Amino acid sequence: MIKNKVCLITFQLLFSITVLFSQDTVALRYGNSISAEIIKKHLSVLASDSLEGRETAMPGMIKAAAYVSQQFAQFGIPPCNTGSYFQQIPLMKQFPENMKLEIAGKVLNYGSDYFTIDAPPSLQLNANEIVFVGYGITDSLSGWDDYKDKDVSGKVVLILDGEPVNKKGIALVSGKKEASKWQNDRMTKVELATNQKAAAILLIHQDYEKTFEKMNKRLAAGRLMLDNDEAAKSTPIIYVSKEIGNRILLQGGTDLASWEKKQVRKRKSMGLSIAQKVEVVNNARKVSCNNVLGFIEGSSLKEEIIVITAHLDHLGKREDKIYYGADDDGSGSASILNIAEAFEKAKNEGHGPKRSILVMTFSGEEKGLLGSEYYTNFPVFPLKNTVANLNIDMIGRVDTIARNSVNYTYLIGSDKLSTQLHSINENANKIAVTLNSIIVTMIRPIN
Repeated sequence: MIKNKVCLITFQLLFSITVLFSQDTVALRYGNSISAEIIKKHLSVLASDSLEGRETAMPGMIKAAAYVSQQFAQFGIPPCNTGSYFQQIPLMKQFPENMKLEIAGKVLNYGSDYFTIDAPPSLQLNANEIVFVGYGITDSLSGWDDYKDKDVSGKVVLILDGEPVNKKGIALVSGKKEASKWQNDRMTKVELATNQKAAAILLIHQDYEKTFEKMNKRLAAGRLMLDNDEAAKSTPIIYVSKEIGNRILLQGGTDLASWEKKQVRKRKSMGLSIAQKVEVVNNARKVSCNNVLGFIEGSSLKEEIIVITAHLDHLGKREDKIYYGADDDGSGSASILNIAEAFEKAKNEGHGPKRSILVMTFSGEEKGLLGSEYYTNFPVFPLKNTVANLNIDMIGRVDTIARNSVNYTYLIGSDKLSTQLHSINENANKIAVTLNSIIVTMIRPIN
């Protein structure tokens, strides 16, 4: 089975990094103790009904973390230098009902009037002015600047979705018919407003109802964020309907349709300041989850750390449907348990690695890579001592790119991080399993 081959090549790769190539026969001997039967045994627990999809900070995920720690203990793998298998991650959980938005003395209705994705977990904001910056664009090439002569620091900023376009469909900023980044990427505008030190961002969404309908189930389940200074200082981003945008602009003596026509006619940025009270209150609930860490100490190079990871969490339960996450990433978590057991066995029999190995299952990956972010912010071992991190994700998936074969795997980044890692991997494949193809690819940029 391909799962066995992926785990065997991973073990061989790890063993090759930590010892000399002349000992490949030793690596193969212990690598062969990695089996589909053992991985399936772990996976049948991690993807069982009782764990309910292992959603971060939910009971099923707590059970999954306990299972991993129990397996480490059973293998004889000790906890890290903290004395615990768990690295607790402090989180805040944001529910829609936690936030209140009041404009001009009227409390708005969540869903029909506004929704939010990003907001500080604890917030009490009172403002007396809204600065409308039009489309919120600053473009150095064309000279278009919606922030020119406007001080938005500490104020609520109102931004219109999209970009200015004339009757012929030509964008006023770029002079082209093709949509620019200002049309396609709202976060560019958000980043610009944040850099201008806006206290809050109200973004008039052009396709509000359809977007909210798409987002509502995910938002209703609650949004998790790290409970740290960065989250506390983040700028609240609130999407409002066109009706609410119109209501705000009417207080400034215009409306969206009139303003857009005037801007196209004058072909220049036009904003305004609106004296209007805004109150934003947000109170998220404190929760937590755990990364689970097991440590196999090396010998002559024990201060150097190789980290093997997989994410333990998945999507959890929605109404009565369980999203089991057997592939994503129960398969990776089950496999690194088997790999860890093989390494501990090798060490006990006098064939342990020269470098130390940290085996870790992350939590919160599906919520925005929260567990891995927390570990890099608060590493158990200094990051400068980390030689490499080998992450295993979804080893049970058959891809459409190589639909006529299962004798392949994906490697992401092995030829980007170092030439040594790539060549070590190629050698490990040749010795251990001879996969027909190892597809090396780059990680997609995150918009």
